[in-house]
Amino acid sequence: MIIGPSGSGKTALFQYLYSKEFRQTVSSLEENSTTDEDTNIRMPAKRECKVSSIDIPGHFNFRARIQETVENARAVILMVDSKDRTKLPEAAEMLYDILNNITVLENKVPIMVVCNKQDIQFARRATQIEHEFERDIEELRRVRKATMDDQDTAKE
Repeated sequence: MIIGPSGSGKTALFQYLYSKEFRQTVSSLEENSTTDEDTNIRMPAKRECKVSSIDIPGHFNFRARIQETVENARAVILMVDSKDRTKLPEAAEMLYDILNNITVLENKVPIMVVCNKQDIQFARRATQIEHEFERDIEELRRVRKATMDDQDTAKE
């Protein structure tokens, strides 16, 4: 499963994995997916591997779809545009939501954060993005806990 904010490069990665070609892409308006029969990916050990994959658009309206799909995922790739600082909190929230999904935790689904567009001038290094994610996730945790506490107080 490939997820991330709009413009992070999800569809470009998806297309490259299955065609081995870099193609011009635009913001996706719908999911891209493959089935086991659609593709053979060459693995480093020179063997071929059948893979099914889904690329979910980054628009906010697809967040529920991410939560539905992640429970059946065998792996998650979270794409981040290293140059676009404004979208890092959104990516951190996606990661936070996945890390708080009980099924994902029980299934020990591997999650890889890909810091895309590192070749662009003034792009953030992976360590910078990691620190920003930690800060954003801690803030999300505090805000959501306070919201839950407020709701519990209102019920009493």
